[in-house]
Amino acid sequence: MTMTKQTMKPRITASDIRAAMLKKWCEPEWAVMWEVSNGTGARGGIRYADAIMMSLWPSRGLELHGVEIKVTKHDWRKEAADPTKAETIAAYCDRWWVHTPPGIVDLTELPPAWGLREWTGKQWNTVKDAERTDAKPMDRTFLAALLRRNDEGMKRHARDMLEAERAVIERQFNNRVELRIKQATREHESLTCAVNTFAAQTGLDIRQSAWGAWDFDSIAPLINALKGRDIDWTIQAVKSMSTQLKQLTDRIEPAIEAMEALKGKTDGSA
Repeated sequence: MTMTKQTMKPRITASDIRAAMLKKWCEPEWAVMWEVSNGTGARGGIRYADAIMMSLWPSRGLELHGVEIKVTKHDWRKEAADPTKAETIAAYCDRWWVHTPPGIVDLTELPPAWGLREWTGKQWNTVKDAERTDAKPMDRTFLAALLRRNDEGMKRHARDMLEAERAVIERQFNNRVELRIKQATREHESLTCAVNTFAAQTGLDIRQSAWGAWDFDSIAPLINALKGRDIDWTIQAVKSMSTQLKQLTDRIEPAIEAMEALKGKTDGSA
């Protein structure tokens, strides 16, 4: 629906009426075809009906109904001025209807056999029932026009279904991607927090080092050895390591002195 500037009330459009028709006269009881001409090929398309509705339940009568949709008084008066134009297709129909918003059609202007339904935007009101007329046998020219519109409608419905399915798949994919991004973000934030906490408590930032990249193959055994140990054990372990380093230094220093002495003798003999 659109809003008029003068009244600021919803204005019912032809699309609104078509949508309401599809809800009211729908499968499996009815088949609806839009913009049906009186034939196909070079000799067809002289006249058009806005809609042709076929009743599909034998128990309620297999009737063919023609519909003209008019949403303004101007359009209706053009139709009412020459109702014989509709007879080209109406001759094949059991009943002929005009579907409009309220207040468009004056009943005095309505041809005797025609029916009038008004769509309020919320419900259908039958102002005048369409009279059943003696429909002439359907020839193959008009049947071809009906089948063309039915085929177009089926293809459009198939496209709509594929588009709806594609939209569902795309929405599911986007949801999975968004969920994975959130999970990765949480993991990154948790890891960053752990690294920062480790750096704050140890003074060691494993992301970079003054000596270049950390040798994690050497660090890992020490970290694993410290797991589950208390602080006293850790202190003793560090002291033990310090003692071993001193002992190693004591052994290395005499070797260095011997190497320097040997180097001096070699230089003197030269």
